[in-house]
Amino acid sequence: DEVSFTNERQKVQITVEKQDVETGNVLSDAVFGIYNANDIVNKDGKVIVTADTLLQEMTTGVEGIATCTLDLPLGTYYVKELQAPDGFVSSGEVLTFDASYQGQEVKVVKLHSVKKNEPTTVEITKSDITTGVELDGAYLQVIDKNGNVYGVNIGETTVTVKSTDGKYSETFTIQVSYAWWQWVVIIVLFGWIWYL
Repeated sequence: DEVSFTNERQKVQITVEKQDVETGNVLSDAVFGIYNANDIVNKDGKVIVTADTLLQEMTTGVEGIATCTLDLPLGTYYVKELQAPDGFVSSGEVLTFDASYQGQEVKVVKLHSVKKNEPTTVEITKSDITTGVELDGAYLQVIDKNGNVYGVNIGETTVTVKSTDGKYSETFTIQVSYAWWQWVVIIVLFGWIWYL
């Protein structure tokens, strides 16, 4: 009688959950990259994938989960966020996964980690265009996507918008002026001579 045995290779399953750090809500559309920390070798010891190779890009779905769909061998892997969802800033944090042998009873090594990100915030200041000194009490017009106005002032100003992590910054000059009907209200309330 002939008896044969087969041993199946232990599988690795890696998932990352994306959450808002302030609310704990899950976030979709975050893009992660999974990398191998060490060379991946075949049964003969030949390197088939060098260390630090991007193996796969994974995107979180509506449930906030990104899953690696590759048939990964045992080893050490790391995940980096390649693109944060709109309105969020990536921290640059690297998640490490140790997918080492878990014993003969374990068919799949399941590894899961949660990645939390802060929402993008904007800080706007008004500065004197010639001296660069920030002006106290400045009042700017801010309009949201629904057309709601949150402030008004007149004049030219330089505005710098920065992400909270300091990675992104944009400076531009804006001109804020009153609409014709606002001038009518000002003239009626304060008189002609004051604005001449």
